Amino acid sequence: MPRSSEQLRAQDCWNRLVSRFGDDPSQWRARGGAKKHLAALKKTAARIYASGPAMALTFLVSRKGAEPKDAANDIAYLVMRRLPPQAAGNIDDAAHRLIQTVIGGDMHGYALIADEALANIAWLARFLEGAGVEPDEDAAAEEDPDAADATQ
Repeated sequence: MPRSSEQLRAQDCWNRLVSRFGDDPSQWRARGGAKKHLAALKKTAARIYASGPAMALTFLVSRKGAEPKDAANDIAYLVMRRLPPQAAGNIDDAAHRLIQTVIGGDMHGYALIADEALANIAWLARFLEGAGVEPDEDAAAEEDPDAADATQ
């Protein structure tokens, strides 16, 4: 039976979260990493709109801790699954490979990558929230130097 691209995207996102956090979604909320992962995803969508996918991923990769880097690599890995032939490779360097693809690509590729990244972020965030995960607001504040400036 044929499946839509949205169904395939949702399945890929689900599989990515299961791979990262385990088979039992009811246990995801107990993991601090899932909370930080969700916080990073939510901030990244806004950053993609403001600065584009390469800048948003570069920001995540530059942050302290594993969770922002993991979120960047998850987003990039999922996007690259839709982009032949760059899809091959290890998830641990997916963000760097996608950033290079954005830099070296054309405007059509840039728009496709941005749209695909936002669609994947939406699914990842929905699945995490559906499992009862709430974003770690402290991690989000640490991640965003502009937020700290706004409160002072």
